Amino acid sequence: MNMTLLFTNKTVFKSLCLAIALIVFLTLSANAASIYVSGSNGDIYTVDIASGLATFVTDTPIMSDIALDSNGDLWGLGFHDSSLYQIDTSVASSSSTLVGASGITGANALVFGPDGTLYAAGTSTTFRYLYRLNTSTGGGTNIGSNRAALISPSSGDLEFDDVGNLYLTGDSGSPDSLIRINEETGAATALVGGYGATGYDYLHGLAYVNGVMYGFSGLDIITLDLTSGASTYFKTITTADGSDVPFASVYGAATFPHALKGDLNGDDLVNLADVVKGHQVVAGLNPVVIRDDYAASGTDVNGNQKIGLEEAIYILQENAGIRLKD
Repeated sequence: MNMTLLFTNKTVFKSLCLAIALIVFLTLSANAASIYVSGSNGDIYTVDIASGLATFVTDTPIMSDIALDSNGDLWGLGFHDSSLYQIDTSVASSSSTLVGASGITGANALVFGPDGTLYAAGTSTTFRYLYRLNTSTGGGTNIGSNRAALISPSSGDLEFDDVGNLYLTGDSGSPDSLIRINEETGAATALVGGYGATGYDYLHGLAYVNGVMYGFSGLDIITLDLTSGASTYFKTITTADGSDVPFASVYGAATFPHALKGDLNGDDLVNLADVVKGHQVVAGLNPVVIRDDYAASGTDVNGNQKIGLEEAIYILQENAGIRLKD
């Protein structure tokens, strides 16, 4: 028996076991992950999802919703003009830059898809479209031609889950509804649990973290069942000293999109399969299901177009939901 090969295989196996264990540990620890929220007064805060504690980031004109891209850059929809803005989270005041008008009536829902597409929806009862937004001009293009494609106007946010399903909070009367959407056709595919199943009004924010869909209504954080649409109260947002935040309601929420960086096998997901393949490469093995276009795909983490330790660490962090901004 080749003892060197046996040792290598055992070492790789141990490495994979440790990696999987680390994912589980970090995922449980990652409940402390922060979500960006936009307040009804224009303030941007991060909210620790485990404690509900809010930390001030910057102020902007009032944003009806916000979205994070895969680079950690924050974008917003103007409450008064439905325009697209870029938000600089590194400065504490006057941090927004106008990109351009979206052309969407009452634009109030915004999210980046796994492929970097920026989606939006609005409050119009006549034009109930899902839109793609151009991040260079701000302009919106409706997906599909059915004016009633979304069943109901947007209540305030769009969000993807970890398997690529897109959800919208729908203003279908009182209470709000949860609607699943096909982002390619722009059509609603499911009214989750029926009209008003959430039991909450003013669901202006959604954030999917560690397998849980969180919703924001006023200052309440709730969890949403993606099968029944039912909600459960979770936390109320407060500041670290226990005082109230200086706004009456959350107008939008944002987390990192399901990034394509680290997608080693080209399935538009970054998951355990990529963890395994990354560790196989680092261990000197040659896994067969690595995407053929890796060097040109933009999935490399550090820009050297090679799979290495940086990619392995990145994929672990991405799966645990705690990847730090560069």
